[in-house]
Order: sequence, then C-alpha cells, then structure tokens
Amino acid sequence: MIGRVDSLVSNVQQGKGTAGQLLTDSSIADELKALLVQAKTINPRGCDAILSRLQSLISFRGSRNSFVFFSQAFGNIDVMQNLLEGVHRFQQRAFGREKEMFRRLSREGQKPHTLFITCADSRVVAEMITQSKPGDLLVIKNIGNIVPPPDPDGSCSSTGAGIEFAVEVLGVSDIVVCGHSQCGAISALMESNGGPAELKHLRKWISLAEPVRQTIEREYNHLKTEAERIRAAEEENVLFSIERLQLYPCVSKKLRDGTLRLHGWFFKIATAELFAYDPEQRQFQLITEILPGPESR
Repeated sequence: MIGRVDSLVSNVQQGKGTAGQLLTDSSIADELKALLVQAKTINPRGCDAILSRLQSLISFRGSRNSFVFFSQAFGNIDVMQNLLEGVHRFQQRAFGREKEMFRRLSREGQKPHTLFITCADSRVVAEMITQSKPGDLLVIKNIGNIVPPPDPDGSCSSTGAGIEFAVEVLGVSDIVVCGHSQCGAISALMESNGGPAELKHLRKWISLAEPVRQTIEREYNHLKTEAERIRAAEEENVLFSIERLQLYPCVSKKLRDGTLRLHGWFFKIATAELFAYDPEQRQFQLITEILPGPESR
C-alpha cells in the first residue's frame, strides 16, 4: 500500500500519466481516499505515514483551487478517520466492559421495552437522552418524527413497518414520540414550501404533517412571533403523531387491552431539558417536575 501511494506521489510530482493532470482530477482524490480509509481500517496509527506522503500533493505546483480541493479531500478523510477510531475504541474498550451484555443479547435476542420514535436530527440521540443500554429501545428516526397514516393509498413506509414490528412482533409495552426544538422539518412545514422543489421525497414526507400547520393557523393566532409558532408546531406535531399511532390496528388493539401506553415527549436541545405531555394539564411539562421523588418510589 505504501508503495502505491509513493507511486502516485511520484507521478504527480513528475507530471506523468493521469496523476500528472490537474489536481482536481477526481479519480486521484478517490484513490487517495480509498487508500487512507483502507490503511485506517487495517491500522489506525499506520495511516500517519501515508498522510505524510500525501501532504506533498498539496504543495505540488498547484493553484489555490487545487490546494482547497485536496484540503477538503483530506478533511473528508479526517471525518472517516474519526469514525474508524471510534470503532476501534469501542472494540478495544467499551465492548470489553459490556462483553457479557452483548453475549446475552446475541444469545437471547432483542426484547426492547419501548419503541422510541424521534427525528433524524443528529442532535437527538434517544439512547443518550434516556441513558439506555443496547436492547432497551427500538429506535425509529425519520425526518420530523412524523408518524404516517397506516397504509396510505396502498403504499408502505419504513416507519409504519417499524411500528407493526415493535408492537406485534417484539411486544413493546410503551411507545414514545419525541419531538425537539429547532426542527428543520417543522420549519419547512410552517413556511408552506416543504423544502426545495427538487427534493420530491422530502416534500412529500413533510406534507404528511400538513394538518399540524392547519392547526397552528386555526388555533394559535394569539402567538406573536414566528419562533413561538414554530415551537407550538413542534409540540403539536408530537400530539398529531400520537393520534396517528392510534389508527394502526395493532396499536389500537393493544391500547384496548391495556397492554400498551403512548407518550409524547419534547427535547429542548440547548438545555437538554425533556418535557412530557400531560393530558390532564393539556400541556408539556418538564419531566423532572412530574417524576416522583425518591421518598415516594
């Protein structure tokens, strides 16, 4: 592998072959990325030697654009390096501490107690928020934590399949729908555009929550700022998804049997506060305010 990288560097420096063309040649960047990722997978530390060889490409009689291009390429590689280093840390440290748990999960299969439906937003991590372990939650993440109607016009959805799997096959006892602050999907919904026209899948998906926007326009005229309207829509979207859940035959049956509970949560990213909807109060309340104290447990 080192030899292949040396050959690439040499060809670029001497202006030979494909590698001697403009440094913006994507085939070169692709090969360099592949080499680095491969090296990182085999030996995280061994990648440093390859990086030092590749740095000469950046200084090779290139224009500023070439420098930027390769700097960006190296930046992308750094992202993958971080992911791969995380994999190695997990295997060498975290897995060792939880080895018996993973063996048990492999032996007994998964038996999560809760289906956790939340947004695909990278800042919302169900396991971190709830401090849950592998096997505790079945997590469904989608754009805007939207629950689609069951069997809409004969089509199917991954979220719908996940709901049926969690309720009928795994037999979860609870379902949580967790919305969050600064939700891009809800902002797009409230702007009535659903995102750029070329993003057809995204626009169609967000349109499933159109009743939420209509509710805000009909019942929240007293809100003065756009920020207040969006926050109200984010919370209403959670409640709307809870209502949609009850339209699934498997969910409605378990609710009638008393073997399933539904919960509406809202996560505030800036403060990490978590709110739960209280049907009696008809509002979201801070979870620490509704949990029983140690003396009552």
